[in-house]
Amino acid sequence: MLFHRFIKFPKSPDEIKYTMNGFYTKFGYQMCIGALDGSHFAIKPPLDYEVDYYNYKKYHSIITLAIMNADLLFTYINTGTSGRSNDSSIYNRSKLSQVIEDPTYEDHFMIIDNTKIRCHFIAYSAFSLAKTLIKPFPERPNMPKKYSTFNY
Repeated sequence: MLFHRFIKFPKSPDEIKYTMNGFYTKFGYQMCIGALDGSHFAIKPPLDYEVDYYNYKKYHSIITLAIMNADLLFTYINTGTSGRSNDSSIYNRSKLSQVIEDPTYEDHFMIIDNTKIRCHFIAYSAFSLAKTLIKPFPERPNMPKKYSTFNY
């Protein structure tokens, strides 16, 4: 299939290391294997299913969930879920959330302050925090500098 020739998620130990190295080299961020986000695409909804496709932005849509590497290349795409869903629930039901739990990925980790940090995705705040998915601290007035720096 043509899709799999161009959109390839890192699976081998060498591909995982290469992907993590890209994030570290370009952004100074370690152990990352992808930046995750979702986007709504406007559609004309199927008849009798309009409510399922009506999103919080007040239009009908389908959602595409995607991961990009440090070179801004797509490594994963999941598209077609109705706009009424949210990004976090789509991710949690996806095969990707299970794939990242595979021992192949668990073997890639580092110890920071006596805590095992394994390879993970970065995502925006709408996603649920998990050992394989890191998100920014919630924005607040007078936020500690170290939190703002982390979010940057």
